[in-house]
Amino acid sequence: MCEITLPTVWILGGPGSGKGTLCDKIVAKYGFTHISTGDLLRDEVNTGSERGQELVKIMKEGALVPTSVVMELLNEKIKSKVATSKGFLIDGYPREKKQGEEFETAIKPVDMVLYLESKDETMVERLLKRAETSGRSDDNMETIKKTVADVPRQ
Repeated sequence: MCEITLPTVWILGGPGSGKGTLCDKIVAKYGFTHISTGDLLRDEVNTGSERGQELVKIMKEGALVPTSVVMELLNEKIKSKVATSKGFLIDGYPREKKQGEEFETAIKPVDMVLYLESKDETMVERLLKRAETSGRSDDNMETIKKTVADVPRQ
């Protein structure tokens, strides 16, 4: 584990809850690095690698990608930005307590957690609006309904 002393914040909430929008504002004001696990996964898919091809299948189904893969991608991204960032916003990770524990063991303890709560109807509406321009394979009604239904509830 590399010694990372920069503040790290988990930004949690369902798809379409406003995580990305909030992160954009924090990045602009404070110089943090926004790391979206969804973007990391899509970037890996775009490499055309074998791992990326497996991710395509998982993401189209709206299923969760194995924690080990997400952890590798997060660790690589954080290490690549540690010299130029004022902190890290981890968007959409962890999805469950065990993932958080693994992150804190392998990468660093988290400094803060922000949880954005939204009604299911609001998230679906926002995701359908995003689908009009995103070109993302997971922006379809079937996948949207499944991912919104899978949002952890407090």
